[in-house]
Amino acid sequence: MSFCPGHLAGGDVNDGGAFVVQLFRKHFEGCDPEWLIRCPGRVNLIGEHIDYSDYSVLPMAIQHSTWVAVGHSAERRVQLANEDDKKYPAFTLDISRSFADASANGAVPKWHHYFLAGWRGILETLGKGPGGADTAAKALEKAKGLRAVVASRIPPSAGLSSSSALVCAAALATLCVQTDGQPFERISKKELAELATHAERFVGLEGGGMDQACECLARRGEALRIDFRPLGWRAVRLPDNALFAVLHSNTEMNKAASAFYNQRVVECRIAAQVIAKQSGSGWGGCAVALVDKAKRAQVEASGLNVLFWSEPCEGIEAFPFRRQTDK
Repeated sequence: MSFCPGHLAGGDVNDGGAFVVQLFRKHFEGCDPEWLIRCPGRVNLIGEHIDYSDYSVLPMAIQHSTWVAVGHSAERRVQLANEDDKKYPAFTLDISRSFADASANGAVPKWHHYFLAGWRGILETLGKGPGGADTAAKALEKAKGLRAVVASRIPPSAGLSSSSALVCAAALATLCVQTDGQPFERISKKELAELATHAERFVGLEGGGMDQACECLARRGEALRIDFRPLGWRAVRLPDNALFAVLHSNTEMNKAASAFYNQRVVECRIAAQVIAKQSGSGWGGCAVALVDKAKRAQVEASGLNVLFWSEPCEGIEAFPFRRQTDK
């Protein structure tokens, strides 16, 4: 599949691809990207905060997505830029023989740490030696320089998994560069979801994998029932006349900036072990309401604080970039 900017001209949600191409050209002196990556956010319909205890969940991907324009760099560097360069400054990493400079090292992670988590996850996966042994030095030896620009249409700190979308998008962007545009011949979408779940722990999060699985495996018009250990999923077809109204609680959440998220994960795991032995066997973010498409105007007129509307959309995608004039 090829992408040209005209395909997504127009809307606030769907203009991310065209916009990020312009940003790439602006930041990298008129050069075109080689690939565009789109990774959606997600909302959870059933099963809040139970995925990290290995219970099944039912999320869907939303139309609001993170976009990455990426290409090779002749230098052994990872050069990153963001559409909001004041809040998320550009960052350059010299590719060395250590991943230490790619992590937050216990500090509150910045935006580029999420990108570098996905980058590292791909390199470590591709660098596994015989028997699955991790060889960090080998992975870095084969790392190619890349240039990337990020633009997101996912509201941040809203419980819509914008951070996981960035990690997944970064992983796929890196995979495109490392495989010269043949990403899913080396790694499946399921494997991408699993490695992205692990990679997010490089920024200090002990999540359960729901976000990454949904963002990588979702299909248009469907929710996903996702099971864990082992990872499995089943498509659940949603009504064709359904719209989902996402309402914000007006409370921002930044999981990586707080120890409480990881603490709750540990508490749940310990509690499960205690209960199993004995028996022998306040979150911020968004609420989601299912609305008939024919009643959208009525809901909007009611005064509800609807952040946005969405239909269930496709999971992560990679597009070879081409100009509109290309044959």
